[in-house]
Amino acid sequence: MPEAPPTNDLAQTFQRTLIVVAVVIGVAIIWLAHEVFLLVFAGLLLGILLDGLAGLLSRVTHIGRGWSILVTILVIVGIIVLLVNLVAPGIVVQVESLYLMPCRLQCAGEVCEARGEVAHGQKVGVVLCPI
Repeated sequence: MPEAPPTNDLAQTFQRTLIVVAVVIGVAIIWLAHEVFLLVFAGLLLGILLDGLAGLLSRVTHIGRGWSILVTILVIVGIIVLLVNLVAPGIVVQVESLYLMPCRLQCAGEVCEARGEVAHGQKVGVVLCPI
């Protein structure tokens, strides 16, 4: 039987161990710095959006690149401010309603007990006591 060539098991094991350690360290760095990567990615996306819109505006209106970027930023900020002004009052009303919910449930329970619809001490839910 021919004999197999001698192998250097220690060198292969060391090389494989270094590869595994490098991969683990790389994953750990990515995991710890994921917020930074997300911010960089969001910045790139915002830059691409601004560049595309400003280029379109510059071609249509024949104004300079800098001015078209400024107009694009002002339009986007204006749209955001408009949306916040339209949506914020509804959100405030809903948050206030959620804040008052425990008091309303307690009052509903007291009303149900006063009407005799539930026994004293019984837990009252919204389904059990329609008001």
